[in-house]
Amino acid sequence: IVIYPPIDTALFKPGKKENVILYIGRFSRLTQRKGHDQLIKSFKNLKLDNWKLILAGGMGIGSTDKDINNLKRLAASSNIEFVFNPTFSQIQDLCAKGKIFWSASGYSADKPIQTEHFGITVVEAMSAGAVPIITNLGGHKEIVDDKINGYLWDTPFQLEKITLELTSEGAEGRNNSQLTTMSKAAIAKSKIFDISEFNKKFLNMI
Repeated sequence: IVIYPPIDTALFKPGKKENVILYIGRFSRLTQRKGHDQLIKSFKNLKLDNWKLILAGGMGIGSTDKDINNLKRLAASSNIEFVFNPTFSQIQDLCAKGKIFWSASGYSADKPIQTEHFGITVVEAMSAGAVPIITNLGGHKEIVDDKINGYLWDTPFQLEKITLELTSEGAEGRNNSQLTTMSKAAIAKSKIFDISEFNKKFLNMI
């Protein structure tokens, strides 16, 4: 029996969407490999002039000034913003305005424990209508149904190709429609991880 972590999805609502690609995950080298560097490289490769990548997360145990400075240097001269130690309210606001949620968690991992075991921030972002494009690893595969309510990728090339298809200005009308459809599907899928479902399943189990 698998019971997923309880998430209060009602606390996350779509807001006025902006051309924002979002990732939320701690800046640390603990167990999981978060892959901030890969997200920065991919965003710079895409050259999306009208889009912004926002990387938000805590700077607790396992994060060092050296690591942060390396990420900042890698992100230099690009439309990339860092939000360190965001409050819960800030996280809600970021999810509300983000159109796309990226994750490279677990990419280049040597062992399964280094992948994302679930991905609470993925579900929170989906609850606010951000379309997930996340690694086809670990618990991510149980959150997103590929090409139905989000996308799973195995290589950075796939991450970039999917993102380009969704953000291409050459077919803006079609892609806006695709983003809107996928956003609604992401919101619907997020509800199966709501705290109400957790309570129901846990009570049934005991």
